[in-house]
Formats: sequence, structure tokens, C-alpha cells
Amino acid sequence: ILLLDEPCSQLDAESERRFYEQLARVSEGRAVLCVSHRPAALDFATRVYDLTEGRLILRSAKRLALA
Repeated sequence: ILLLDEPCSQLDAESERRFYEQLARVSEGRAVLCVSHRPAALDFATRVYDLTEGRLILRSAKRLALA
């Protein structure tokens, strides 16, 4: 399991894009939990959850439908 907490908070948009492209490649077959407020992280997510009022709610499973 790889846990990332705001991994791109200090990166510009291009560096962030490259980071997530590489992460998608190297994390294939592995569990990755990425906590982020930045929308670019959503493009590489298999599942997206929101933590709202103490509840974890599945917001999207877009890549699961494609697999």
C-alpha cells in the first residue's frame, strides 16, 4: 500500500501531470491511497471518495467500469 498525502501540493500543473502519469504506471497492481484537494488527482483514480461530515462516501468508480 502506498499512502500519498497531497503529493503534488508544491508542483506546477505540468509537473503534477507527469507525476500522476508515472504514478499510474508504477502503481499498476498495487493499492494506492492518495489524499488530495486538487482535481488532477481524480483523473488517475480508480475510485473517488469524499469525506463529508465524518462519512466516507463513494463518489465515482469510473475506471472500475472500464476494467
